Amino acid sequence: MCAHHAPLVAGFLHRVFTTSNVRNLSQAELVEALEDELFILPDLVPTLTNFP
Repeated sequence: MCAHHAPLVAGFLHRVFTTSNVRNLSQAELVEALEDELFILPDLVPTLTNFP
């Protein structure tokens, strides 16, 4: 992964699948988890202004 957002994607997938020990997740659940992650991202990183 050479994209600038690779750490974000890798961290998200790690939290969703590995940390929570989930192996099967529907597309809708995955999309909802990603939307939640992107929604709270500016609160976690205050210097972030334009994402996504």
